[in-house]
Amino acid sequence: MLADAWITASDFAAIAGVSERKARHALHRIAAGLIRTWRGTALVVRTVTGRGGRSGLRYEVCVDSLPMDLQLRYRRQLAAELDPSILRSDEDANDWRDWWANTLGPALARRPRTAERAAAVKAIADRLHFTPDGVSRLYDERTIRRWLARFDREGAAGLQKRARRDRGLTRVSISGRWDDGVAFDAETRERIASAVREKVRSLWRSGASLSMVLRYGSEELLRLTQSAGCDLSYRQLRGLCELPRAFVNAERHHRKVHQFERDRKAFEDHKPRIRRTRAGLLPMQLIVGDVHHLDVYVRREDGRLATPKLVAWLDLATMRVFVSLFLPDINPDTNRSRSMTNAHVIASFIDMVKAWGFPSMLYLDNGSEYNWADFIDDALKLASDGFQIVDRNSAIIRAKPYNAPAKVIEGVFGVLERVYFSGLPGYIGGDRMASKVANVGRAPEPFPGTLADLDRAVQAMVAVYNTERHRREDRSPADLYCEAVTAGWQRTDLDPFALRVAFSTSETRRVVQGAISVNGRYWTCPELQSYLGDTVTVLVPKFEDWSLLPLKDESGRWLGHAIEDRPYAFLDAAGAREADRRSRRAVSAVRRLGSAVPRIDLVGEAVASAALAPPVPATPSRAVVSIAEDHAAIGRAFVESNATRERRRLDEVDREQKARLALIEKRRRANGG
Repeated sequence: MLADAWITASDFAAIAGVSERKARHALHRIAAGLIRTWRGTALVVRTVTGRGGRSGLRYEVCVDSLPMDLQLRYRRQLAAELDPSILRSDEDANDWRDWWANTLGPALARRPRTAERAAAVKAIADRLHFTPDGVSRLYDERTIRRWLARFDREGAAGLQKRARRDRGLTRVSISGRWDDGVAFDAETRERIASAVREKVRSLWRSGASLSMVLRYGSEELLRLTQSAGCDLSYRQLRGLCELPRAFVNAERHHRKVHQFERDRKAFEDHKPRIRRTRAGLLPMQLIVGDVHHLDVYVRREDGRLATPKLVAWLDLATMRVFVSLFLPDINPDTNRSRSMTNAHVIASFIDMVKAWGFPSMLYLDNGSEYNWADFIDDALKLASDGFQIVDRNSAIIRAKPYNAPAKVIEGVFGVLERVYFSGLPGYIGGDRMASKVANVGRAPEPFPGTLADLDRAVQAMVAVYNTERHRREDRSPADLYCEAVTAGWQRTDLDPFALRVAFSTSETRRVVQGAISVNGRYWTCPELQSYLGDTVTVLVPKFEDWSLLPLKDESGRWLGHAIEDRPYAFLDAAGAREADRRSRRAVSAVRRLGSAVPRIDLVGEAVASAALAPPVPATPSRAVVSIAEDHAAIGRAFVESNATRERRRLDEVDREQKARLALIEKRRRANGG
């Protein structure tokens, strides 16, 4: 790592292919804040005290801030300086080293600068040698002496082939023709080459083909060459600006981005993976489930052709396979076959449990048809038979999207299709555009039988697979299963009714007149008719039509089983008797509840509660807001009694008389009398 490496302006100019003057000028402008980037990259520049700069200061640039191609170039040059004698260590170089050591052996056994060594060298030069590259050659004495001198100077390392000093470095900007044909300085050539390289990368990243990348990249090079001031004609530049395939293919790995974004399956198929082993697994310890399209035409009752679906289960310990065949109904809205649902997969799972026992763990796809598996997670943990689920909180393993290679069952499907199902009548293969047909130009012939007949044929094929010896194990799945049973393994079974309860959803329903409504049908029972709560929890099956609906009360306690409530005719006496029974149940439930809880005097409770309340303190009045006198009089008239009203009237008469007497007296005095 060169996180703290700084290089001088001279070194920067050398690896960038520009003059020292231009390098110092660029670093000065960046250090002074006049520019922010150089060739699109923000360089980190500092000034240090030392020789080589004005006023004892010089510029240095951080290696990690350089463009990536310049960083790689600097590292290669540094490696070459640290080890000027780079030796090749590949097999070809080692073969040549051993060959030269054996060929020069007679001369190496003689002391240098002696007549014996000279005679040995002459003997070697006179002999025809069969070299490691398969060619017979003669070497002159001068060549032999040069190799002897290497050995005398460096030992066995002197016989090892050297690597190129410029190994890994680009010796041309784009191509020899373009470099020699344009009169640009090194900086301009490097700038144009970087721009064209970015164009090529973008083309690969966008999904362009090789021919498109070559054409559009060459046109970009021609445009940039003309913009840089090249005075050659268009015809001359057209030949010079053709990109070599090596330049284009060097950036081909950018196409992986396009593959990741547009063809995720192809990308996932080539991702690095780990290898897993099934060693130590017991039967039913890990079951893999998946849905597969059976490429066999079968005719529906209405005459249309359809391809059934398989729900398959694979026991990883023994590689046994269990399959169930389904033909989904037609959707009346789209007039096309429906998709596989939870009901199909659950029905197949129950059949598998009946035949094989209960599994410890399930490895399932992420499809919505497997949402039911979470309902039986606890049951799977109970059935693990002591098997510890390491680092997992759930016994359900969900496959990652676009991860088909990680699912072993996909390989089993391939074997079943290729070896077994392909022999079934009506087999059309996976490519609908190139279906397998008996005669060219005719439509595929369906399976000659019913869906039940095809199911029997498929089950027979699977039975053959389960008893066929596999090359890797040298035993059949049936043999592996028998070995486990002989060694003491025992299956775990589960009550079918309990399993059906597990495959149900809890839904809340409001109790109205002793009944509930589920899927447009009314359900009731004696427990529901005497139930005094407002709602109940109903366990609704996901894959079959039950005759009983389990019920729970608002506290989650078991309440009973509701049956479908049948209507009665208006004149049916049985209906009146049933109504009377339901009424008696409700009344009895209310009376039992009332007898268990005494009545409370609510008025007395209110009086007692009011007495316990603290008295309200008297609040002093801060001011009286006056209003019009007539408004106040009207307001007082609403609340005063008759006696008060009469007293107030007499007071008003008395005040009026006194006011008149005072006015008469005032006038009399004014008149002097």
